[in-house]
Amino acid sequence: MEEDVREIVLEISAYILKLAGFGNSLEENKKKVLENIENGKAYKKFLELVEKQGGDIGYLNNIPRANFIVEVKAEEEGFVKMLDAEKIRKSIFKSWSSEE
Repeated sequence: MEEDVREIVLEISAYILKLAGFGNSLEENKKKVLENIENGKAYKKFLELVEKQGGDIGYLNNIPRANFIVEVKAEEEGFVKMLDAEKIRKSIFKSWSSEE
């Protein structure tokens, strides 16, 4: 997991646990969340939730991985205002299949 994503996940999860009444210490909550990510319990719970909602967890074991990664750097500081998800999807599919 990328460091920035990891920090966001831990921070949000720590607050969720606190709001749900499972500990007042954000740092302790972060440790608990990280422990459950590392020992696989969080992923098992995720699979359980997907399955209970009728999702196909077999698909999760067959997600295609990128053949390459391209780093895109911003020319200036700021925020992303808009993404064209359809264009992104098409460019991804062009790289590994014939779908358009």
